[in-house]
Amino acid sequence: DLGAWGPQFGRAPNPAEVSQIAGMLVARNVPVTTTISGGDAYRDTTGAERRFFGGDAPYTPAMTQRLEWGLNIVRGFADAGVKLVVGTDWSLRPPVLDDPRVQPGALTLHEMELLHRAGLPTPAVLTAATRNAAETLRIIDKVGRIADGKLGDLVILDGDFLEQFSVL
Repeated sequence: DLGAWGPQFGRAPNPAEVSQIAGMLVARNVPVTTTISGGDAYRDTTGAERRFFGGDAPYTPAMTQRLEWGLNIVRGFADAGVKLVVGTDWSLRPPVLDDPRVQPGALTLHEMELLHRAGLPTPAVLTAATRNAAETLRIIDKVGRIADGKLGDLVILDGDFLEQFSVL
């Protein structure tokens, strides 16, 4: 029994705990959807920082610390070989925030930026958003990688995002 730890419990896991949980996830081939972006700070219409799911409460240093814990957990999981899948906990309620990152689709991109900030190399972030997601949803036969007969979208970028992540 490892007890309750993680950003939602207010206690950072130690590296041994992260490693132990990661080992169990890898052994059982359990993918993990990241959803870190829900804990980041976003600007509201007044310019104040708030959590995406935090209502009217201001964003605090403790919230910043919990976001960093989440980034460290994701980094530990990635280092241990856990299959990561990009996810966001998107809500259908109208956002009260005036931050372009909370728009549909943009929050997914912000999640990818946070995975990169956590230390994942760009190819690993792209894999988490494409192939790993398609495998986890069991639709890899239709999407998830570039191949004959697969569905996909074409995105034209002004630069090479493998060289400079911010191009994405």
